[in-house]
Amino acid sequence: MEEIYAILNAQNDVVNVIVWDGNVDAWQPPAGHIAVKVPEGAAVSMGYHYQSGEFVAPPAPPAPPPTTAEVLAQRDALLAAAALRIAPLSDAVALGDATAAEEAALKAWRQYRVKLSRIEQQSGFPASVVWPDAPQ
Repeated sequence: MEEIYAILNAQNDVVNVIVWDGNVDAWQPPAGHIAVKVPEGAAVSMGYHYQSGEFVAPPAPPAPPPTTAEVLAQRDALLAAAALRIAPLSDAVALGDATAAEEAALKAWRQYRVKLSRIEQQSGFPASVVWPDAPQ
């Protein structure tokens, strides 16, 4: 009966997956390789590693760095959210009706907005942006 086997190199990395009846008289793995039966229903492919009797998937590739357009879109969304917070505070100050806490909050939100507007000046832009913390 034919079953699925993983062909492992000397480091126990899966280098191939085959359907085989296990008959070593008819076929054998290449020199320096071994064949290990894949458990029924298991998903194994090249790049997996065989460790302690189990097949282990390779680590996921790192996520690609964000594009300039993606970073600027995120910045613009944060700027829009900041504008919503700034507007009523600015109105209170302009009307002479702001509390000391509101004046401090307005300053903090404006400082935040300036920091957001300067993210393109960061040395890692756009691959690694250090986003400023929004005021509380």
